[in-house]
Amino acid sequence: MLEEKMKPARYDNILNEIHVNINKAHDDRDARIQLLQDLEKHFCEYCAEKSTCTNHNAKALLYYAPQAPIEEGDILPFHSMLNSIGTVECIVLIIRSPGGSGPIAEKMVDLCRKHLKKKFIVVVPTFAKSAATLIALSSDMIVMGETSELGPIDAQIPVMEAGLVQWVSAQDYLDAREELVKQIEKAAKAGDPTDAYLAQLTTLNPAFLKYCHNSMEFSKDFARKRLTNFMFKDYTEADKGALIDRIVETLSSRSRFFTHGRMITIEEIMQDGNLKNLKTKKLPSDYKCWNSIEGLTMRSEIFLGLDNKPGQVKKKLFQASDFTMLCFGAK
Repeated sequence: MLEEKMKPARYDNILNEIHVNINKAHDDRDARIQLLQDLEKHFCEYCAEKSTCTNHNAKALLYYAPQAPIEEGDILPFHSMLNSIGTVECIVLIIRSPGGSGPIAEKMVDLCRKHLKKKFIVVVPTFAKSAATLIALSSDMIVMGETSELGPIDAQIPVMEAGLVQWVSAQDYLDAREELVKQIEKAAKAGDPTDAYLAQLTTLNPAFLKYCHNSMEFSKDFARKRLTNFMFKDYTEADKGALIDRIVETLSSRSRFFTHGRMITIEEIMQDGNLKNLKTKKLPSDYKCWNSIEGLTMRSEIFLGLDNKPGQVKKKLFQASDFTMLCFGAK
């Protein structure tokens, strides 16, 4: 079979092709930046209506990590992104995250608060679960739509099962111990053998159980303090204490949600007797602002999926109007 003849490669054609591809990439970045600026304008107008933003100085930031956890490596790029906007009246954080480290989420919130004077708004286009839900609860207002979901805030503990790391709710271990203690007391009262229950109880390391307890208390304390200081700051001390406790207990409840990945939609929040007190705003799908939010989400999703090298993929995107940074990871 004769080999197909090709025209000789030309330097100018290849150079032009490279420039076209570079321009296309820049155009998409510019499109994301334009959407961020559209959102800044919208939320400036919203804040002005609420007499919060005095000089139309709101900045939108994107933390886009759909399949990667919140982790220590996020701090420097996140801080650099904040440094790119300086100190502003209002920060609008658009976040897509499955969650991750609670202490790192706490640090990210603290950094945001250091860069704003008035209002912290968190926008959830699709999901902000676990530690990302804690970030949302630390805001002054959570913006959601039909595709948005938060999640339970019960702490997750890594355990090794069959050579694989599994994430299990810390509350499950605490509940298992409590159930075993009840079974022992019940058997002893009835005069039945307790050896089997005692044997199971001895497999639960006291130090590990203490770690589980502290992890759960950390998540609750994180949420309770931020809700007290920000979202419910205008409530009287007499009114907000018990209300915030009920909200935190609801979001931590294994008996309510059963699994850590369970979605909590804006509709569920608005209908729940406790969660409805959270400051949330639902944007309709046909609303111009939500269209910009979805457009930014779709462009970011496509961008992370394009031009990945073998064995290496784009995991996270940090985006502001004057800042773009990617984090890579193994495929």
